[in-house]
Amino acid sequence: MRVVTEFEYAKPRAPHKMMGKRGWSVVSNAFLSQVLAPVIAAKGMTPTEVAVLLYCMGEQEEGILVIKTQQTIANFLALPRTNVSAALTRIENWHMIRRDKKDRTVYQVNPTLCFKGNGDAQQEMLDTAMLMRLGPGDFPDLVVPTPKPRKPRAKKEQKP
Repeated sequence: MRVVTEFEYAKPRAPHKMMGKRGWSVVSNAFLSQVLAPVIAAKGMTPTEVAVLLYCMGEQEEGILVIKTQQTIANFLALPRTNVSAALTRIENWHMIRRDKKDRTVYQVNPTLCFKGNGDAQQEMLDTAMLMRLGPGDFPDLVVPTPKPRKPRAKKEQKP
């Protein structure tokens, strides 16, 4: 037996107003506030790593693929390609993105962090990611970057 339920809203919902014409993505609030913000504050990610991650999140196409060369990313961010390459490697090690094994210009943003598309498409990508897992702790499970230990600040001498 199949049951179909229809909802009718009393007032039509307004569309989201977002900057630019690239559309919008769903981003995990927990990732932004409980992972990314504290890691940035504790200097667990470099500014380059943060910039490259945010660029990939914003450039993803439907189905969470970002098709860019490292040089394209570097040119847009005005960074050396070698810095972008190192940042992509670290971000991939934290499972925030995954690089396609066959086409090294294709990156997949972790669909549990940021996704452009509907819930069915996200679930399909998660199912595919789970089939490709090498074991527990592999993508899409997140590895939170460890902040670098900070040097204690030198105490200022107080004048009498």
